[in-house]
Amino acid sequence: EIFCAVTPRGDGTSACTELLWIDASGEAGRHLSSMVPQLSLHDLPTLLWWDHTVDPTSRDLKELLRGVDRILINGAEQQGVGIEVVRDLITLSSVSGTAISDFSLIRQARWRDAVASAFDEPEVAPYLHAITKIRATYSAGSSITAPANVVKPTYHLAWLASRLNARVTAPLENQAGTWSAAIDEEGRRIALTLEPVLDAGRSGTTLALHITAERRGGVLELSVRADGESTHVHASINGTPVHERTLRAKRATDAELLSQALELGEVDPLSPSILRTFAQLVG
Repeated sequence: EIFCAVTPRGDGTSACTELLWIDASGEAGRHLSSMVPQLSLHDLPTLLWWDHTVDPTSRDLKELLRGVDRILINGAEQQGVGIEVVRDLITLSSVSGTAISDFSLIRQARWRDAVASAFDEPEVAPYLHAITKIRATYSAGSSITAPANVVKPTYHLAWLASRLNARVTAPLENQAGTWSAAIDEEGRRIALTLEPVLDAGRSGTTLALHITAERRGGVLELSVRADGESTHVHASINGTPVHERTLRAKRATDAELLSQALELGEVDPLSPSILRTFAQLVG
């Protein structure tokens, strides 16, 4: 099944995309890597949408990565805690020269915008390079100790660490569902935590992001939360509110993210550094 679309872009140009759905079974299904190169167009970028759990040891996957420009995955759908699978895929893609786009990372753009908007405020800005703790709480479902996919909250830590140009000094370690790590920014230690919370929502979903910073006797507490329609930011210094804002930003669906990935035809410029830091955090 083949779907072709020509999509107008904001700069007056158009992006032409061709989506091929391939159903392969039997012997052909066991040799996917031999099918895709014959269907791709020479000198045109090819994106592989891997809409399934990823097995980084798969020979087919390794061969496919050599023949495409970009792979599109959903890290939050991977088995177990998920972060080792994503780390191994990052390693594989660095060898093959294939770019990675992850729905879980792309979807967090509204969280990143919310944090950035807070540090644009005059009262909050001086604390950017005085951060001491970063904590992300995530849904553990009905059990704190049961394994949960923590790709989403780990991406929050990786983004902040990469933007601070910090060095990972202690990779993530799990103790009864709570993950801890440490990074260093110009000699200052920053503690990182992923904290599970009993929640009726989907296991592994980020519930809140908390940032603590200390500077000249002042303690900044910044928190960000999100729902289906918006993100909410609250900042206080020594307990006194200094910034509170709600940003209208809907949670993107998988269909919207796929459409965006096809239309843009390129990787978010922040993704490479975030992915490198993610791999370092996983260790």
